Amino acid sequence: KTVSSGERRGALPCARAAPCAATSHQLRLLGLNISYYSPRQLGSLEMKLLTHNMLTSPGQRNGFPLAIEVEKMEVVDADFNADFVARMVEKLEYPALVATVAALPAEVESKLPAEVPTEFAENEEFLRALHHVLLEVDILEGQLVCPETGKKFPIKEGIPSML
Repeated sequence: KTVSSGERRGALPCARAAPCAATSHQLRLLGLNISYYSPRQLGSLEMKLLTHNMLTSPGQRNGFPLAIEVEKMEVVDADFNADFVARMVEKLEYPALVATVAALPAEVESKLPAEVPTEFAENEEFLRALHHVLLEVDILEGQLVCPETGKKFPIKEGIPSML
């Protein structure tokens, strides 16, 4: 089912309202109109590396990127949308994403190059690799660690708590 403008605009249909609202809000901050994307295209509402790439430790100057200590994760299928992924490239902190992926467990296969290719929008191999790490890797349980203070923020049932 595609979210239409007549439905609660900005919210994705799901059982857990708060994570959905946060996810749709994050997408709006990135300049995306979620009414064009089905929930399957957006994937499940667990914490993805797309979300992780936007998070910083609250109240810290050097609170980015947060390290991830993974206790439980899964790789899921999500519909590929080349335009969506291409628009994300300029909004990402790409070096931080590459470092994060390198620190994940070995079952996360990454074909990301060290730097974004010049003609990335036409490079389907790159866009598919980026799609995989941004939208198909779900962190279900674990902790985010502030690089400045070492404070740990739990991830429970795919939802990071930054309190």
